[in-house]
Amino acid sequence: MSARVRKRPAEAPPASRQRPYRPKKQKAAPPPDPSIPPPGPSRFLALPAKLRNEIYGYIGADVSSAFIHRRARGKLLTVSPLTSVSKQVADEYQAILYITVPKVIASVKDFNFSHIVAFLNKLSDAEVNALPDLVASPGERQIVAQLEVTKSCSHNPETLHRWLTRCEHPTKKGIQLDLSYSATGDPPDWIDYGPMGSKKESNASHVRTTLKKKLKEVGKAEKGRMYQELEEIVAALEPLE
Repeated sequence: MSARVRKRPAEAPPASRQRPYRPKKQKAAPPPDPSIPPPGPSRFLALPAKLRNEIYGYIGADVSSAFIHRRARGKLLTVSPLTSVSKQVADEYQAILYITVPKVIASVKDFNFSHIVAFLNKLSDAEVNALPDLVASPGERQIVAQLEVTKSCSHNPETLHRWLTRCEHPTKKGIQLDLSYSATGDPPDWIDYGPMGSKKESNASHVRTTLKKKLKEVGKAEKGRMYQELEEIVAALEPLE
């Protein structure tokens, strides 16, 4: 039988085999350029807040629209150099856009309105009052939901049901929001009906058929806000059939 080899913990090599420690040389920093002034406090942020807001409003007057992106967590996005100056400047400028921008566009995929809900929940009372209202200020500003119906969209989407339920909830922010809808969708596919022949149909047309039935059911109960929003959505889907 072979003798067992005893296991030993790791040991440092003998001093004669160790390499001497030689610290790496640090590169010297280049001398400062005398023509470039040293960084200092922002003169713009030293201005009174009221004056800064007037400047934001003047710049924002040339902005025709802003966007609520699905990944932006409810923030308004726009193409402006001010959004990359600093976080404080970007936040202050966006706060003015919430009140002044004439058109807000949100892309809604398969009736998922969660980013619009996040946008509404973050608004202050003053910002909510600045939104187009169905009763108080219809048509003054425009909030557009661009509906995108894909092939994987359910014919009776639960996400749409949650949005319609929120529209009627009395304690939710922006329940009187005057929201308009447009729609895009995947191209229709050929459906073979056997002896009946074939016909081009899209998933959006199937969704619209289901929503039309739901519209009749809602209308029998009461033609309230849910009925109004669903009616506009059904109308927006009509060109996709």
